[in-house]
Amino acid sequence: MDNRPVENDPWKPLELFDPEQTDTYEKLVGKAEQESGPTLAGIMAESLVPVLASKDPALLAHFLVVVRIMQSKGVYALASPLSTLTFLLRTGNLSAGKTFLHVLENAFSQEMNYNQCKQVASRLAQDCLRFPDHKKTWMMKALCRVIRQDVMLAEPFIDSLKGDLEFLDHQGLSAFVAMGLEKYQKNPDAGEKFFSLKTQAAREACLELQSVVPLKQVQHRLNRYIQASTGLPLRVRPITAMPNLPVDIHMDEPCVLSDGRYLYLPEEIHMGGREAGWNLYKVLARLEAGYDEFQTFAFDLHKALDRCRAEDVTMVLPKEEQIAAVMSMDLSDMERFFHLFPNPRLASDLFTVFEHGRIRALMHRKNPGVIRQAAVYLQQSCDRRIQRAGPEAVLLPLYAAVAVHPESTKNDSRNPLPFVNRFSEQFFRSIQKDDTVEAIAGLVLSSYHEVKSFLQMVTGNAEEYPPAAIPFNRSLRPELHAGTASLQQKKAEQIQRIFHTKGIRTYRSDIQKKLDEHSGNLSRDDIRALALHPEETGPQAEETIRNIIISVQRELFLDKRPEEGLIFQEQGSYPSFRYHEWDMEQGDYLEDHVLVREKQIPEKQGTFYADTVALHHGLIRRIRHSFELLKPEGLTILRRWIEGDEFDYRAMLDFAIEKKIGLTPSERIYMKRIKQVRDVSVLVLVDLSRSTANLAAGTDKSVLTIEKEAIVLLCEALTVVGDAFSIAGFSGTGRLGVDYFSIKEFHEEMKETVRQRIHAMQPLRSTRLGAAIRHASSRLAYRDSKVRLLLIISDGFPNDNGYKQEYAIQDTRKALLEARSKNLFTHSITVNITGSAQLDHLYGKLHHSVISDVCELPDKLLRIYGNLTR
Repeated sequence: MDNRPVENDPWKPLELFDPEQTDTYEKLVGKAEQESGPTLAGIMAESLVPVLASKDPALLAHFLVVVRIMQSKGVYALASPLSTLTFLLRTGNLSAGKTFLHVLENAFSQEMNYNQCKQVASRLAQDCLRFPDHKKTWMMKALCRVIRQDVMLAEPFIDSLKGDLEFLDHQGLSAFVAMGLEKYQKNPDAGEKFFSLKTQAAREACLELQSVVPLKQVQHRLNRYIQASTGLPLRVRPITAMPNLPVDIHMDEPCVLSDGRYLYLPEEIHMGGREAGWNLYKVLARLEAGYDEFQTFAFDLHKALDRCRAEDVTMVLPKEEQIAAVMSMDLSDMERFFHLFPNPRLASDLFTVFEHGRIRALMHRKNPGVIRQAAVYLQQSCDRRIQRAGPEAVLLPLYAAVAVHPESTKNDSRNPLPFVNRFSEQFFRSIQKDDTVEAIAGLVLSSYHEVKSFLQMVTGNAEEYPPAAIPFNRSLRPELHAGTASLQQKKAEQIQRIFHTKGIRTYRSDIQKKLDEHSGNLSRDDIRALALHPEETGPQAEETIRNIIISVQRELFLDKRPEEGLIFQEQGSYPSFRYHEWDMEQGDYLEDHVLVREKQIPEKQGTFYADTVALHHGLIRRIRHSFELLKPEGLTILRRWIEGDEFDYRAMLDFAIEKKIGLTPSERIYMKRIKQVRDVSVLVLVDLSRSTANLAAGTDKSVLTIEKEAIVLLCEALTVVGDAFSIAGFSGTGRLGVDYFSIKEFHEEMKETVRQRIHAMQPLRSTRLGAAIRHASSRLAYRDSKVRLLLIISDGFPNDNGYKQEYAIQDTRKALLEARSKNLFTHSITVNITGSAQLDHLYGKLHHSVISDVCELPDKLLRIYGNLTR
């Protein structure tokens, strides 16, 4: 049935040469109301406005034809599609609007029942609007070709367009549609499966035609590549996920940004095929990771200025009062350095040029292949940007000379700028003597005024200098990294001021490096290394160290332990172990991501153990009696065996009777006497986080006190039953500072030294539970006992720097699953938290118990322990 209007159809458009668009509008809306009522009139009243506003007679004519076709199906089919058309036209996407009309015409010209019409109208209206703006027109053209063959192909094809077909370019999608239509004409069922990507041939064709590389397809590979090549825990994210995206980003080519935790890359790259796109992703990620790998943003302004004075470039140094003024700014040292200049933007761009050259030189020593690959893309970008010949391209010849192809541009007389060869030679001489980021400051100070004068000559106003067009928008952005490192920088600056009050000159960057290595803490050895020369020893040196420690504690660690605590008692090295950590965002492990250090809690004189035994003597008597019942009874007789120690006379009697009555008797006429021995190893892992200092709900005891009382009860019970057991505590700060404290080893007897360690347990820092479980599991796995139990005593959920909420829960769940995969039983006893579905999610419904008082422990402990160790 042909639903297109005939020649004398009243919906044939009127001539549009009359300048009064209002008359046309009123006539068409009035006609709609007269013929079909107010519903159609309302739809037309809204949709006609952008159509008439386009002043395109052909568009109006086609619009009226399509409305007539869709109206023949029913007015219900018009509302959603025409609303989408209105949106496209009102947002200025005229080309997409025209194409959408063709889609509607081809779809509703075909036979459909009521339900099919509603479904098609809804899918077309919603999904065509969701196509990417820059692809909308040609994706709808491809959809139009498919619908023209059969409107029922629209739905599977749209689903594919939102999937893998989204990553085909115009030519690739057109070729895919041609292949699908050819298959459909031969076999409709095979054609439909092809368009829905259900066949291997369709998926292979899609992959073969793909020239756009989407980030989500390579994100996992990029994460592994960056971690393998740099050893850093940097992760890749789409640039659209970056909070507060800088407004000066040029989107004319792929760009990359970073903030110290993530590398932000384009959602897709269209660069001459899949291999080229993948290579560009690798290059961008690797170059951007160079900032973190080679410590760009660890720049220390005082160290840089001291280096400049030593190099005798004091004639270009700012005045001391200017330096003092910028040091008071709440900025990173790199931003402070830029503000020493009249034009901070120009200083930043010069720093970027030389810093990219430094990173290139260091990376070339480590991996020259990456640099060769990167140079191709960087040179192409430089060439495109230099062709603009605007002020933003002035520094690009110098950039090419130091950061792209220094060999080919060295001593090149064709360089249009007079300073390129001189500054590039100065750069290479400088970087050979000192390849730190502070060396770049001297180069900027030496070159700034000449470059500014050149800009003044070229543009007439150097102050209106636009940002340099650095390839792939890779200008230095210290403000993005400041959020990651600002707290550590402020802490380092506070410690630096303490050193200066003691008459000791040290650099903020050296302090911050020590803080980073120890997750925000300093040991006595760190302070000694920062404050003293190696040959300085004796009582006076020790007094200096002690005074600094007390001052640092007073200023920065008021909420932590006193000076005699563990933070500043770390001397020598500790056994350290690396463990992976589960990253739920990547769906993969971060290899060697966490560092666990084994320590031993020092013994501390006290009566906590004895006081607890006296306080809970009734509970202890009861728990000892209960655990006595778990002990084996000595010898157990096993009857009816084919062979054994002696005859089973009961079985012998049955043998004789059965033989007498003519039955075949059983040969199981022996019995064995078996000595029953319990073969159980238990490791009790105790949470020593800062939050255990809180009072338990409804009591006047801290959570840690209840934990310690529970340990005393456990020690008494396990000693009675005779099982081997070990006790350990854990705490720490950050992924490189997880501390595992040994309180009792398996081979140790329950002596007074162990009781003193239990007494010495105190609240420490944070709870990186996954790492602690992995380390405890590895120790318990070495035990060859038949039954191995990991018992975790904690006050709630894991929490640490960069280790919170769902991320921490998922990693802990993975650590528990890993332990169970080693045939270890695990159970958690949680103190001071009500029953929660989240605890079920964290530990499993049958693998955790909740107590708020140690009096609740005996019944639960006996049930848990008995079931798990029998």
